[in-house]
Amino acid sequence: MVLAVGSRLALVTFAPDTRIIQIDADPQEIGRTHKHTLGLVGDARATLEALLEKLRAGAPPRPSRKAEREALRADIAAQLTQEPQASILKSLRAGCPDDTIFIAGMTQIGYYSRPLWPTYGPRTYLSSSYSGNLGYEYPVALGAKVARPEQPVVATVGDGGFLYNAQELATAAQHGINVVAVVFNDQAFGNVARDLDEDWGGQHGSALQNPDFMKLAEAFGVHGMRAKEPTEVGRLVGQALGLGRPVLIEVPVGRMPRPVFFPARKAPTKYKT
Repeated sequence: MVLAVGSRLALVTFAPDTRIIQIDADPQEIGRTHKHTLGLVGDARATLEALLEKLRAGAPPRPSRKAEREALRADIAAQLTQEPQASILKSLRAGCPDDTIFIAGMTQIGYYSRPLWPTYGPRTYLSSSYSGNLGYEYPVALGAKVARPEQPVVATVGDGGFLYNAQELATAAQHGINVVAVVFNDQAFGNVARDLDEDWGGQHGSALQNPDFMKLAEAFGVHGMRAKEPTEVGRLVGQALGLGRPVLIEVPVGRMPRPVFFPARKAPTKYKT
């Protein structure tokens, strides 16, 4: 049985006999993607509070299953050790304070963070979810920092995605919005290039002619830092957060393998070369 709260369940495939309890404010969402669904229509907080009250009134107390849940979480993490993503993500997390607002970008490290980034408070992990908005990361980070100026804000973004909104460096510099942007630079729309090569027989124009990101940062009045090795990112982020100013960190990387939890997207036979 699955309790789904405010989720479209758009990217999840369940076994046909799975029972779903779906809480949503929109009655049209109930059962839209899965037939065996029991719907509870209403505000998520109010509905959960009412449900919890009834459960406590009608069922005997039971021992905590926190240890079981944490053991399952650790087992999943132990199986997801793909490199270089795992080492880079571990370094990045070590450089971020626990209360960091982390924007998970449409880049390999952002993807890999979805099941593996430890969060210690609400509203500290922001993602475009299944919408997959390339380039959303830096503007969202600026908004998060304006909303929560007392908390560190770190955005991960690929080189291609960052150039969608690189001009917002001017906004950060002009208004003193002290976001740390970590740009993973592989000189390409890297995920597209890999998928095209592996599944479609060629890159077909996914390489990029990038600017010198350090000169770009300087031109906008933002502090620039460049990693010598990808796993140096955590140390640089820690330094950047201590500067109290907008910072752009460039992390040169090569092509990364598809995450093990991402299915391959195979081309139709008639389009293969």
